Amino acid sequence: MRRQSKYLPLYLVLGVFFILALIYNFTIPLGKGPDEPDHYAYVKWLVRHHSLPPINDRDMMRERTTGAIAMHPPLAHVIHAIGFTLLQWLPDETIQHLLRAWSAVLCTLTLLVAYRLTREIFPENAVLPLAVMAFIAFLPHFQLIASVISTDPLLILLNSLLLWLMVRTLRTPHDALRMTHYGWLGALYGVILITKSSALSFAPLGAVIAAAGWRRDGVVGWLKKTAAFYVPALVIASWWFIRFYNITGRWHPINPRYEGYERNAHLISHSLVDFLTRRDALALLWRHVEGVFISVWGQVDWSYPTLEVAGVPQAEAAAYPLTVAFLRLFTALTAVSLVGLIVLLGRTIRQSRGSTGGRRSCGADSARQEPRPPEAVSALGSAGASPSLLPSLLLVVAHFALIYFALMHYTLFVHPGGYQAGRYLYPSVCALGLLFVAGLLALCPQRWHAVVTIALSMVLLCWNVACLVNLKWFLIPFYGHG
Repeated sequence: MRRQSKYLPLYLVLGVFFILALIYNFTIPLGKGPDEPDHYAYVKWLVRHHSLPPINDRDMMRERTTGAIAMHPPLAHVIHAIGFTLLQWLPDETIQHLLRAWSAVLCTLTLLVAYRLTREIFPENAVLPLAVMAFIAFLPHFQLIASVISTDPLLILLNSLLLWLMVRTLRTPHDALRMTHYGWLGALYGVILITKSSALSFAPLGAVIAAAGWRRDGVVGWLKKTAAFYVPALVIASWWFIRFYNITGRWHPINPRYEGYERNAHLISHSLVDFLTRRDALALLWRHVEGVFISVWGQVDWSYPTLEVAGVPQAEAAAYPLTVAFLRLFTALTAVSLVGLIVLLGRTIRQSRGSTGGRRSCGADSARQEPRPPEAVSALGSAGASPSLLPSLLLVVAHFALIYFALMHYTLFVHPGGYQAGRYLYPSVCALGLLFVAGLLALCPQRWHAVVTIALSMVLLCWNVACLVNLKWFLIPFYGHG
């Protein structure tokens, strides 16, 4: 009975998340999710033709007659195609809603991975794992991803799983790791690559994780572990990139001459030197930072305070400002979280140096060591901060930084519309959630953690209500039904 009550908050968060995802599922008109008709056309093509859709529209990277988004690797769509085959006796609308529900299932599993990841890094803090899971669960943008047909739910789940396993690798005694361990990590990364090509952004993590135990293994040992990671990934995923290169002449599906390129060419830089020497470089950089920030928090409602609502009936336009207040609140919370994250990393670095010094001064000198002050016991108020805490946190930071700077490169050098593509950061949503919540909780005593978690969850739930109102009375009328 006690064990069941212990996990009751976890079950509650998962249940509320899934119910919300189903509400979004039936609120967002079918075919109105990001590229949703093109993903569904891909699935139908696989079922009907038993082959990958050809890329015969080079500008849009699609199959010309159906619009199937053929530039994407097939794994997520193959899974959808299996579901479609099993359900094809049902009406088409019902199949689409069920495939959307599959997205919610995958995102629910992602929440469990987020919970385990946080517990792995902060095993003594009982509140933080639940806080991170609840924060991710109630993000309006995450709800969007969980309620439409796309490749993103599977990509996010697998990428989150890889991050968790990499953190476990850092926290596992070096002697217990075998070369096959890095091989399995590489195999998982290969599976991620045939889910979506944007996972190339995380390629450096293989070399980073192989550097664990550098002092003992040396360069040769690092090279062996690096090869053990990348070889399985290449075996699993290289066929897709070779096929794509043979068709398009590029390794990556980003088309540098997309439709409308000439109209936006003045916003694109052709090299780093070109960007740094532009007079409007800071303005373009800020355009990316601000736009991605807004999009990350709520693509369901866009949340753009500058968006004009001309042509929308007054009663419907009145719903739009409901979400702006939440965006401003989370802008302030993000600033607070960044401060807390700096504090957290600073404390962890000091503890890491202290523990290193303590190990070096063992023996007779250890008896003369002064006890650490209570506030230095742990960066988040829990006992037993381990030496692997700092590498684990830095790995989480690197995971998010890689995808963020990849999107920045896309916005500044390829497609200026990338500044509205916050969902491209969600493959690292577990890292984002952990860093955001850990930064907030690092600034308050541990006895307040539960209160802050409940308050944050309630605010996010209210934001979701505002988003649903916004969808019903503003976005859907604005963009049209069907």
